[in-house]
Amino acid sequence: MNNSRFKPEGSAAWLILSAFLLMVLVFIPGCCADIPDFISTLKNSIVPAGEQEPPAKPGNEDYAAETETTQPQQLPDLKIYIENIIDYDLRNRVLSLFRKSFEDYNLAAQGGGKISGWELVFDPQSADIVFEAASAGGGMDICKEPFYYVLATSFFSLIEDITWDEFMDLWKGKITGLNDIEGNSHEVELVTGSAELDILQKCFGNCGASNLKIMPVHEITRALHQNENAIAIMPFESINRYQKIIKIDGLSVFDKSMVSGAYPLVVSLSMDFKNMNEGYKNFERILRADLKKNIVSNRVPEEMVTVLMTGVTALTRQIAAKMDENGITYPAEKIREILLDADITHISNEVSFVQDCYAARPNTMVFCSKPEYIDLLKYIDTDVIELTGNHLNDYGSEWLEYTIDMYDDEKIKYYGGGKNIDAAIKPALFEINGCRFAFIGANSFGPSSDWATKDSAGSAPINTLSEELKEEDMKKYEELVGNLKKDGYIVIFTFQYLETYNYFPTGQQISDFERMLDAGAVIVSGSQAHQPQGVEITDSGFINFGLGNIFFGQALGKEVKQGLIAKHVFYMGNHINTDLITTYIEDFSQPRPTGSGERADLLKAIFEGSIR
Repeated sequence: MNNSRFKPEGSAAWLILSAFLLMVLVFIPGCCADIPDFISTLKNSIVPAGEQEPPAKPGNEDYAAETETTQPQQLPDLKIYIENIIDYDLRNRVLSLFRKSFEDYNLAAQGGGKISGWELVFDPQSADIVFEAASAGGGMDICKEPFYYVLATSFFSLIEDITWDEFMDLWKGKITGLNDIEGNSHEVELVTGSAELDILQKCFGNCGASNLKIMPVHEITRALHQNENAIAIMPFESINRYQKIIKIDGLSVFDKSMVSGAYPLVVSLSMDFKNMNEGYKNFERILRADLKKNIVSNRVPEEMVTVLMTGVTALTRQIAAKMDENGITYPAEKIREILLDADITHISNEVSFVQDCYAARPNTMVFCSKPEYIDLLKYIDTDVIELTGNHLNDYGSEWLEYTIDMYDDEKIKYYGGGKNIDAAIKPALFEINGCRFAFIGANSFGPSSDWATKDSAGSAPINTLSEELKEEDMKKYEELVGNLKKDGYIVIFTFQYLETYNYFPTGQQISDFERMLDAGAVIVSGSQAHQPQGVEITDSGFINFGLGNIFFGQALGKEVKQGLIAKHVFYMGNHINTDLITTYIEDFSQPRPTGSGERADLLKAIFEGSIR
């Protein structure tokens, strides 16, 4: 505003003003009553006709009343309801994200767009925003990925797969039994926690199963151990190594490539913004985007790491003849996809590559492999080679050195053997998705000519020529395992042990394998067995006493044709499960996945040979 209108201009004007003021001073005592009229006349003489009087300064009551009517109005408080069946951690996560979105919105809001506050209420009818558990796929989902639930049973159960329709019939009480992989029907007991039941009933309808048992989640593992026909319904994060996770419609929660939305046993979190006030629309968009971005599923594939452990590989004799006849990749063609489906694929190759080798020589116990056979290992994308085998130096340690150079050229890691004793005991190290793995192994079977020395290549030894020497070496490996664990590694220890043709381990084998578990290894695996052997599961880790043959042909009975591939699953740095994949060797050279009857026969034998 131009303030010049408040100032009489020119010297004449100031003389007139001075005269008026003098008159006021003279006549004030006798004419106080006329002062207001005089002031009004004075003002009119100063402010030109037709112009408005300037507004009063702040502090004037008229000004305050005027500005109060034009101040932008804030939006009223929002009322928030979170369904009480939503677990404590998720509830707190939602509240934390709501606070952040609220503060960010108000900080950026202009004029009357700000929201005055918010409060939690306990009645959804009175709420402006309602958060509820819901079936996945609804229009109000605020989760990028849903929360996964699983069907778990005992590790030693033969119930392995179920259709979604069968589960819903079981849930509703229409059926009470399920078939195992042999086709035998079993009456099953459903087990779940009370909080899980509330959510499941909200999303899938009331449970009508007469055989339903409610118990604390921490007691479920014991219940599954006591009843191998019990099936637990529980969240993904409750999975542990004592359990077998049942596939639903052939889908496994451990399949990292599983298409989003394919797996049915999931729940989500919905947000219903009930207040339709237009002023809240921008805040709703911000809140929904923040929640969608930051509400994380209980199953994050990027946090999962899988390790495949295999048994005996010896590319010689019958299998070498078949490779020469049918092509180098022939042995792996029926199981290649299985071996590729892992972050780390382990192969225990017991035979060195030798130039001009007659690998297909029959009826011999002196083994060699053609150098070109390494293409088989590349075909299955081998990540780590175990060198504890007892035939590595059959043609002399110089050929093991030659073989190690080939692995180095192909950038394939190895452990359990080396160009000297120091190299042989070094672990193979990996870091995947933040998980650090250390593979370490030793040969306790011998022969002594196969063991590495200070100056020659060979396998890492556990010298069993005397009890004293064995104990000295065992303590050395226990210390190595312990130090690796302290350094934050998940330790996988493998033995080349005494070969026995039984499904059950020997007493000494149990003792030695358990020692490495107690020292800090999470997985202990026997690479020596030509016949698969039992397992042992403890709070410390998982033991496979023997996995059987994978790429080695023997002419004996079915036991040496049976094989195990152990798929160990790690989540957020913890071993949570192991799946035993069963194989059967045909044509003395080519393993294939077993049929259901063959799988049942092998698993029953393995379970009988297990330490339980």
